[in-house]
Amino acid sequence: MSAAAQWLRANGYVLAGEQSAGGSGWASCSTLSVTSPEGVARRLFVKSARRSAREMFEGEALGLRVLRAARAIRVPEVIHFDDAPDGGSFLVMEHLELTGSADPAEVGRAMARLHLAEPSLAEARAGSFGFCVDNTIGGTPQPNAWQADWIEFYREQRIAHQLRLAGNDELDQLWAAVLERTDGLGALFAGMPPIRPSVLHGAHVRARQAHSPS
Repeated sequence: MSAAAQWLRANGYVLAGEQSAGGSGWASCSTLSVTSPEGVARRLFVKSARRSAREMFEGEALGLRVLRAARAIRVPEVIHFDDAPDGGSFLVMEHLELTGSADPAEVGRAMARLHLAEPSLAEARAGSFGFCVDNTIGGTPQPNAWQADWIEFYREQRIAHQLRLAGNDELDQLWAAVLERTDGLGALFAGMPPIRPSVLHGAHVRARQAHSPS
């Protein structure tokens, strides 16, 4: 029995079945059929990884909760995330019944609603850029320390961070030249209206779009 299934059983869920749902290079996925402590039959989606919950799933879980709070798009409810007793970690969330490709126009409207929604985190509402915890891009760590200036945040915690991980001298030289010619990227955004914090989905690609009847 998986660590997620053990946690669910210990917290009043009755398990009826568990089925593999594929995975990636850094996580495996499964679906569980359960009856909740309230007596409701439902399906859950579980992600498991070899690294700790703090490394792999804390940022994802908190991010999903922020996206869900915006009430702009259908986002699964996060049930629980934790370290597994024998190592690794897991994330349990609501299973969405997906019925096919989403309408691109509706996806665009939903993304606009998401980006215009007031962030639920106080730091973002106050004008800072970042997140309450660091997270990952797949299995790659991504820093999110709060910063008041968007250009500085994007420069240091997105591009420069990835270049440091790459450890490539040629890329470092190109980056230094870009910074010199653009006044640290500031010249690229000269004359633009003030940039305000927005609720963003990390990797919005067509493969991650689908329709849910609920």
